[in-house]
Amino acid sequence: MTQPKPQNPLDKFLLFSVCIATFSISACTNTTTKPEQISEAQACTHLKALIADHPNHFNNTKKALTPSKRLSVWEADKLFPRADSCQVWEWAAGLFDYACEWRTGKDEEKAINNYQYGIDTIQNCLGEQWTAQTNATQSGGKHTTFSNADIPTIVSIRYFKEQRGWPTSWLNTFVVGDRSNLQTPMQ
Repeated sequence: MTQPKPQNPLDKFLLFSVCIATFSISACTNTTTKPEQISEAQACTHLKALIADHPNHFNNTKKALTPSKRLSVWEADKLFPRADSCQVWEWAAGLFDYACEWRTGKDEEKAINNYQYGIDTIQNCLGEQWTAQTNATQSGGKHTTFSNADIPTIVSIRYFKEQRGWPTSWLNTFVVGDRSNLQTPMQ
């Protein structure tokens, strides 16, 4: 049995368009996968490696460099798979941070859940040598900083509503870095 062939150029164009649209839709559905899940043990191993790498300016964590006048930024692997991006920052003052950020749009509940997951993971990993201090942010979120009196590294996680731009968005940030960063104002 033979397939009917389109007779005019418009029919051929329509058939071609349908084929391309079908291919595009099926290709897009395969690329929108959920972020990979990591176990708490894997997250803990990664977190401890970041803390150990901090005095070395995250040399074992840095990937591709993007220099600028005020800040050098290196790509880095994500500790939290849901994060949009994780990077190592070198500030002009010579301080280094590993920082992750993820946006949840208008979904405050998702930002709270990300924050709570981070708190639980960090507390279970770091143990009693690390103390947590939690403060409210100016925008109605929370910011928790974990510190250990024996080392200059802090671990920080927060959720907050971004005050710049429109529309406003809820964000989560995670930072491993210098204790002196505690002096910077938080949104």
